[in-house]
Amino acid sequence: MKKRLLSILLCLCMVGTLLPYVSIPATAAETVSYIDADGREKTAQALPITSESNILTSGWYYVSGEVTITPTAATDHTSLVARGSVHLILKDGCTLNINAGSSIYAGVEVPYGYWLSIYGQSEGENAGKLVASSTGRGAAFGSRYGYDGGTVNIYGGNIIATSTDFSAAIGAGNLGGISKINIAGGRVKATSTGAAAIGGGGKSIGGAISITGGTVEATGLSAGIGGAGSEVTISGGTVTAISTDSGAGIGGGGGFAAAGGIKISGGTVIARSASGAGIGSGSGSSNSAVHIT
Repeated sequence: MKKRLLSILLCLCMVGTLLPYVSIPATAAETVSYIDADGREKTAQALPITSESNILTSGWYYVSGEVTITPTAATDHTSLVARGSVHLILKDGCTLNINAGSSIYAGVEVPYGYWLSIYGQSEGENAGKLVASSTGRGAAFGSRYGYDGGTVNIYGGNIIATSTDFSAAIGAGNLGGISKINIAGGRVKATSTGAAAIGGGGKSIGGAISITGGTVEATGLSAGIGGAGSEVTISGGTVTAISTDSGAGIGGGGGFAAAGGIKISGGTVIARSASGAGIGSGSGSSNSAVHIT
């Protein structure tokens, strides 16, 4: 009996020793439909996003159901970071929750030189949601504190981004910068109580912001859409941009340098500010070049 027990214990020890080295098969990709930038339905082989999907390398991914991603030490306390050319499909009815917290890191970070493109499967309330928030100095969606960002393309889905410190909801963190933000579809609601809703963070230089479609609601402290140095081009979609303080609804932030230039050639645009221009310059900043055709 004792020999039998010893044999069983020996077997258990061997199994326990081998377990850490057992390989776990990778999750298989699935065929997922999406609406591309031209409004056409396509399919892609995509991998699922889970609560542990903190780092996304080049490729296609999708979200289904409800997924919440929190910061980890492995990603320098960034909740989700795109390191490559990343394509993300929000399946109908899904919700992806990302909270940066009060750190200097972004919720969804797109570093300089990288791309994140977001797609939906349909339009309207049932379209998939991405909900990103930040109470620190990194953007809810864009760049972290002190760093430049990459390119963000929004082609579909319901995107809700909020920030409360010196950071944009979508764009630059405080003392950071943005490269490009392109919105061609979907519904985007961005709110910042400390900087531009879409564009530059506090004391940061914005990049190129292009809106060609979709529905955009942007309410920010320093600007609704824009900020210092931002190039804003609107040629389609329905856009509402509001500054709650001295920045422009669309254009420069209050007390900082003017936007790099504003061109509006289409779409439905509503812009207003508490004490700056609706479209143009914020209070105390130099004039922005505005072209409306």
